[in-house]
Amino acid sequence: MLRGVVAAALAGLGGWVLWWLLHQPPPDPLPVRQVGLVVAPFDQGAGLPAALGYQIADRAAFYLHQLPGIGGPPMDVAARAWRSSDLPESERLVWLTSTTRVQYGIWGSVQLRGTNLVVQWRGYDTLKGHPSSFSVSGDSANLADLADLVGLDIAKQLLQDSVRRVATPRFTQSAMAAAEFWQGEEAISRGAWKTAEEHYARALDADSAFVRAKWRLGMVRRWSLIHRTFPPGFYPLDSIGRQSLMPAEAMLVDAQFARTATQRFDSYRQAIAFAPWDPYAALLYGDELFHRGPLVGQPLDSAVAMLSRASRVDPFLAPAWEHLAWAQIRLGRRDSAAVALAKLLQVSGPRAESRIYVPDLLRVAFALRFQSPDAAEAASALGSPENLALAARGAVGFDMPRYQLAFGQRLAAIARPRSPQQANGLVAQGVALVALGRPAAAFARFDSAAASFRSPDEALLQAAEWRVIPAALGMHGVSERDRVDGRTRLAAFAADTGPRALRAAWALAVDAFLRGDTVVAHRWRAQVTGRTDSTTEPLDQLLAAFDAHGRNDPGALDLMKPVLEVDSAGRQPDPFLRATVHLVRGQWADEVKDPALADASWLWYENTDAVEWPHAEAQPMDVDWALGAYAGFSRASLAFRRDEPARGCPLARRTLDFWQDTEPGMAGTVKVLRSLVRRCPP
Repeated sequence: MLRGVVAAALAGLGGWVLWWLLHQPPPDPLPVRQVGLVVAPFDQGAGLPAALGYQIADRAAFYLHQLPGIGGPPMDVAARAWRSSDLPESERLVWLTSTTRVQYGIWGSVQLRGTNLVVQWRGYDTLKGHPSSFSVSGDSANLADLADLVGLDIAKQLLQDSVRRVATPRFTQSAMAAAEFWQGEEAISRGAWKTAEEHYARALDADSAFVRAKWRLGMVRRWSLIHRTFPPGFYPLDSIGRQSLMPAEAMLVDAQFARTATQRFDSYRQAIAFAPWDPYAALLYGDELFHRGPLVGQPLDSAVAMLSRASRVDPFLAPAWEHLAWAQIRLGRRDSAAVALAKLLQVSGPRAESRIYVPDLLRVAFALRFQSPDAAEAASALGSPENLALAARGAVGFDMPRYQLAFGQRLAAIARPRSPQQANGLVAQGVALVALGRPAAAFARFDSAAASFRSPDEALLQAAEWRVIPAALGMHGVSERDRVDGRTRLAAFAADTGPRALRAAWALAVDAFLRGDTVVAHRWRAQVTGRTDSTTEPLDQLLAAFDAHGRNDPGALDLMKPVLEVDSAGRQPDPFLRATVHLVRGQWADEVKDPALADASWLWYENTDAVEWPHAEAQPMDVDWALGAYAGFSRASLAFRRDEPARGCPLARRTLDFWQDTEPGMAGTVKVLRSLVRRCPP
């Protein structure tokens, strides 16, 4: 039945796309450089090496875009647009120039004549309205020089300015590496991520110092959901290697490896300003806003705006539509989600080219969110255990905890007893049950998961933290018995040595500070202070902020800033640190009458900041999602106190939808929430 629901849900998507195209307002004007120029892939004669025409065209485009005042879309953008059109080649160049909103368009062909290659290129100037044709020849053994000559000839003949030839760096001295790289570029242009990854990897086998191939390999792996994206030694780049990157690419590299959120977002904004033509700048910035924007107070809508920009610059960029579909599904916007999903299905590469075919998962998520099929049947219809595992740990990320509970139950049921897969299913259930307002049931699942992990210490520590930290942060429904049990377990960990002992002492200090027992708090903090290293230092920094707040120090909020900068899940010393920081920061901001800061802090749960896809113990993202319902309740209450029902009603309804079947200890909170919803218009 679910497959029928999915099919029915998607059957009308073509109509949605047509409606959307006819009713869209004009796109926001994009900032432009002085002159825009696009280069389409060159055709090539029979018998020439694969992707040679693509290589010469891309190298020529690289040369031209280095010239002062010249900008334009990257080669892979042009290639996708070029291949999407069925117009005759005589008309396609005019269409491409118009589609990419530039002044100049270039297309050509490559033929072998003796030992020379001859490039016949055609240029189109939108101001003059007619094409011009020219020819350049060069040694077939020196493709880099030939491509530079083509670029120089285009600059002289078409741009008609006195253009000084610039020295563009060679990408590699290895002919084999270059050939593999250009085949990877060609594969990317048609959305063949897996094939592109193989070509880039072979390019690096031939030349391990090939910086641009390393950058491309990292990007391909990013979109293929592979955790280890960049090859070892990629960053920092030496000055010689960095010259192989376009300036905007170098800024994007800096953003990828920035150590703080401030540095990362600044680098993305610089790249966007420098390369408004480059959809990857908008895509990577949109990706950052999608995954981590809420951690700096940027709502999911900010990601939607930037990803929409990327999709306008390059309508064939699958990751942009993929992220847009996820965001719009999570936000509950059926029409916008339908458009993004339909477009994604049109431009995605073949299923065989992907390790995880995300469009299939998004189609199911769309049907679940907007058609509400039976949860148990939905779990059965997911098919493979791999898809079930992905959905089991990701459904809360679409604001669907009840489906996550069902998927986790199914996963645990079909798994071998006491196996990692069974543990995965149990953790998924625990996270969902916390979000659903059923903490006691959640604790039982976390305990069972710990018994199923081969190395249970991390899961056992987390099971204790679940009992203590959320309740200390204000989560209702946790019994005093469970809290005492959690403290006892944490104390046993704290009596040991190693990083988990430090984390246990930190959790006990957090609990004591938040319940006002400063004597106990300082005792536990003493076990943290002085034992931290660069990785665990944020734990003590947060305790210092708690200590300052207890002394009514007005600088307590500022003391949280260094902790907020540790914003990536890969650098979180404890999965509960991030939720603790944001929930408490919001509370303190509310106390000092700063409602904007309070709301910005409490929306952190909209993030999707994962270390690969969750499959073991809880990540920070799992904790964030689980406590998101409680944060939504706080945001709704704040909005109603400020007489802003338009903001408060959607938040209150969202949380009440989560809390339809809570445990008895949640009754008082649910009663308050229902009273808020009754104040909303029908």
